[in-house]
Amino acid sequence: MNTYLDSHEGALELIRIVLSTKTKEVPGNQDRGINDLRKFVYAKLLPHLNEASPENSSDLVDAFQMELERFEAFAAFPEFESKHLIGVGGAFSSGKSMLLNTLMGDKILPTKINPSTVVPTFLMHSVHEEVGVVNKFNVRCKLDLQGIKAIGYEFSDKYEIELGYLINKAFVAIPAIPYKHIALLDTPGYSKPDSNQYSDRTDEKVAREQLITADSVIWVMDIENGTLKENDINFIRTLRLGRKPLLMVLSKAEKLNHEDVENVQKEVAKCLQEMGFEGFKIIPFSAKKRDLYPITPICEWLSNRDVKKDISSFPKNFKRIFSEFRRYYEKEKDEARRRIDRSKQTAFAILDIDKISSECINDIVMEAKNVKTSIEDLEKKLSKLQRDFFALLKKIGDSVGIKLPEPDEVDMISEDAANAHDLFKGYLEKKDIKDSSINEYILEGLSGLHQKPVKTSGPLSSIIETSPEVHTKIWKAKAHPLVSTTESIRADYLTLLTVLARQDGEVRAEEAMFLGSFVKFLRIGNIDTYHRRVNKLSAADLATCLKSIRQSELSSLLLLDAILLCLTDKDISKQESIIMGMMAEALNISKETANCVVQLAHGIIKKDEKQLFAYQKTMMPIPIDAIQALYIDNWINPETRDAMIASLAQALAARPAVKSEKKKKATKESKAKINKLRGIESSFPGREEYELVEAIKHGFETQEPI
Repeated sequence: MNTYLDSHEGALELIRIVLSTKTKEVPGNQDRGINDLRKFVYAKLLPHLNEASPENSSDLVDAFQMELERFEAFAAFPEFESKHLIGVGGAFSSGKSMLLNTLMGDKILPTKINPSTVVPTFLMHSVHEEVGVVNKFNVRCKLDLQGIKAIGYEFSDKYEIELGYLINKAFVAIPAIPYKHIALLDTPGYSKPDSNQYSDRTDEKVAREQLITADSVIWVMDIENGTLKENDINFIRTLRLGRKPLLMVLSKAEKLNHEDVENVQKEVAKCLQEMGFEGFKIIPFSAKKRDLYPITPICEWLSNRDVKKDISSFPKNFKRIFSEFRRYYEKEKDEARRRIDRSKQTAFAILDIDKISSECINDIVMEAKNVKTSIEDLEKKLSKLQRDFFALLKKIGDSVGIKLPEPDEVDMISEDAANAHDLFKGYLEKKDIKDSSINEYILEGLSGLHQKPVKTSGPLSSIIETSPEVHTKIWKAKAHPLVSTTESIRADYLTLLTVLARQDGEVRAEEAMFLGSFVKFLRIGNIDTYHRRVNKLSAADLATCLKSIRQSELSSLLLLDAILLCLTDKDISKQESIIMGMMAEALNISKETANCVVQLAHGIIKKDEKQLFAYQKTMMPIPIDAIQALYIDNWINPETRDAMIASLAQALAARPAVKSEKKKKATKESKAKINKLRGIESSFPGREEYELVEAIKHGFETQEPI
């Protein structure tokens, strides 16, 4: 018996409900808030995002719109967001709906249906039955289980009307679902455009965007496939699961004998391991032979995740999309800065520069500055739009009693982001740089410095001190050598320090203060900028940063700051020493140089004057006077400091002439290379700009087109 199928009046009532253009209830604060949010997004935010955007901007905008739809559904059913979302995915007809019907103990979801009318359905526990749909007009429509069953099963057969086309998503909250803190999402099976099952609803991009926001994923695979197909592997890789729990359900297990089922389990496990997954579980299941392959192990897996969810995922999901655009802006600014730096280096290298060359270089610099200014304007506008967006989001959350604050960039540390170890290891392998065991020097030379965590009154208090007086002393005195470098070099330096700070997946308060001091007083953006960079740092980005530091002769100084960063509150860990060792090797730092830097760091941390005197007798990769005001003056004895300065002056007395000769030779070689275009080495920083200048001059002189 189904009232919507047994009479024409019932059928018309179901159509009327689904086609409703307004809710029966008086609009609440969340309804007005949703309307304000939609107007803001479509009238202000999306037009701005289209002004200048990365190559994948269309995917990002689609993801934003899908997350907005999911948020609207949350406003319709606020209890949904307090639950862990477990997405159920798989190829079309893999057995997802059959699995979920078994879990609910009722045939609520259709198992045989036209792919074009599949409706994403959220399933959750409720003391009383609450069922509804969100239609194409984004209107919440209250229904009952009979209505959901009619839409999914027999309505189209009896009346030849496909109501599924008119529904964006459905919600089913019933007592039969025992998990109070879980929401299950039945997604349409994905399919390729050349598949017979393909439709807008089964498009793999749609399925991906629905699963990518889930807290955990259940992937259902027809056991007769034997293993994960290539399409499944490629699709799962794009879900950015990282450390999210993954359950593989091998459906229709009754079709194979027990030995073959075990073989498929082993094959799938091998495949997942090769994909880099850990902690996954594989369970064979049969809806027809539950005595052989029961639902119980799957229920146990769900029960282990049936715990209260404290934080909403919406702010992070929205912030992640904003961050993609901000990263794009930052890359464009970096490129503009590097272009300006290279142009200036070109002008410096061309000693006898003529008027045309000078004008060409000025034009290049001006163009790069205009690009940088334009991007900065877009970035400022996006920052305001982002603040306004999250203010609207918070207002809606407050109206339904759920906190939706804008997350900090540190909170956005991606579980699937490449970690420091993998980044440096990949770089060293690509460059064929052999392990020189520098990490052992670092670990041995710095072990036991902290018998207990160092508080703000400890040896590094001056580094992480936040009072303006100390900062004035350290930074306005231009104590750090970074002050005299270009903005792009400073940015690369801070990026590498941030990579190291985040190597364990978090940034401690002391590390954040250390990095914050650099960012604030070197005036290179804010700390969020560097967390966004590192969230998506690629191998190519890492190579660029390393090259910049090497060419600027800041490698040893970076190693020193890296050591001090890791020592802000505790001893160097083995993992930290390994990362720093790989970084030192990537920067072409020798064992001897690394040992000297470790000795210097040891002297600074322990306030050991003898150690500093001993350091002066080494090759001194970092002159003490370069970091004296920064790390030494605040604690060293004045008499000792004077003695060190005298000793330093003596040690450096014979060096200027040698340095001068080297500089003359380098200038002469540089001029010779510049004078002959084809002789310029590919590593010359301003090669691109120089060739452009030559091409422009050639066009002026011969009146030929460039």
